[in-house]
Amino acid sequence: MPKDGFEISLLAKLAHELRTPLTASLGYAQLLAKRPSLDAESGEMAAAIEQASRAGLALVNDMLDWSRLEMQVLAPRKRAFELRSVITQAADWAWQRPGIAHVHLDIDIAAEVPEWLVGDPDRLRQILINVLHNAARFTQSGEVRLRAEYSSESGGWLDLAVEDDGPGVPEAFAERIFEPFFQTPEAAAKSEGSGLGLAIVKGLAELMGGSIKLVSPPDRGSVFSLGLPLPVAIEVESPPRSTHPQRVLLVDDSKLHRYYGLQVLAPLEAEIVQASCGEEALSLIREQRFDLVLLDLQLPDMSGLMLRSELRQRACLAPVIAVTGAPELCAAEDMAEFAAVLSKPLDPSVLQAELRALFPSWDSSALTAQPASPDTDLEQLWLAELAETIAALENPDYPREALAALLHRLRGSAGVLKKGTDLF
Repeated sequence: MPKDGFEISLLAKLAHELRTPLTASLGYAQLLAKRPSLDAESGEMAAAIEQASRAGLALVNDMLDWSRLEMQVLAPRKRAFELRSVITQAADWAWQRPGIAHVHLDIDIAAEVPEWLVGDPDRLRQILINVLHNAARFTQSGEVRLRAEYSSESGGWLDLAVEDDGPGVPEAFAERIFEPFFQTPEAAAKSEGSGLGLAIVKGLAELMGGSIKLVSPPDRGSVFSLGLPLPVAIEVESPPRSTHPQRVLLVDDSKLHRYYGLQVLAPLEAEIVQASCGEEALSLIREQRFDLVLLDLQLPDMSGLMLRSELRQRACLAPVIAVTGAPELCAAEDMAEFAAVLSKPLDPSVLQAELRALFPSWDSSALTAQPASPDTDLEQLWLAELAETIAALENPDYPREALAALLHRLRGSAGVLKKGTDLF
């Protein structure tokens, strides 16, 4: 299917419109569940709302990923990554989903598997989450086993196998298991998922130059075998990094975004330094050392990509997380230099997961604690940005690029206002 700018823009809008209410529902349910006065019945209702919201978000994400694969707008990122860390993170994410906590996971990484490889760790993690969760949810008793082997031939090849003790896939359905929207009768009876998970897995594996296949002997479980061309990373240098972020640079031209970011980051108990533009951020980098940078991709004086390049040239070793209102439109090759790309408004649980990966020895669970009530009127901040944007629209001499940045900021601020109201 050819690329189509209108289709991609429509897809981004669809994601925004669907994710916003689902994220709000999820946030309300999480805050409600933390109330000490909540009775048992209400707690069960809050848990049900949270589970339904997570399922809805998973469905939206599956639809987006599959559509982007069909439109050929995904491109793999190539960078050095630690394989064991990716496998561990994937297992943690897969086992967070309900109904599979009783299933044991056995991980066996052969001695010849290199510690560091070059490839797309995010896509590999996504593949493993789907395959591991799929194996676990059909294993009523027994365990799931993940095996990793490596061959240096043909530039380096990683073989991963996920085996379960479930009922297996009937031979009649084995050929169709990777088709979009296809579900076996057992899966359909459980009313779980969209039938896109394995289709996405196959698409991502092929996108990375590899393949995946299913072997399912009758009544003996299933084995999904994944093969990917991943060369060994040479001379990997790990930059010095604190055990937890003690000084964070928050770069955004919107006062509302910065204030919301301060509230989300407050539980870090770190020093949060703010910058409203690229030049101000560069000035701060020259004067101070930061452990983490959160960077808006659309700034008034330079793009986030340009600022990221400038930070690298100034030997800023802190991980940089990009924050954007439209992550679906970010080209993978442009985002390769960022530690992560997060959606606006910041979701504390998503940020927590990223920080846990960046600072493994630090307990980031405080980020999901209920924040204190804000001492600033978020609505007044948004109205001030609205007034500034209206004044710019009425000025025929206002630069078009700057006007586009103001409109982008205002759109994102509306989401922050809603999310902030939900959180506080």
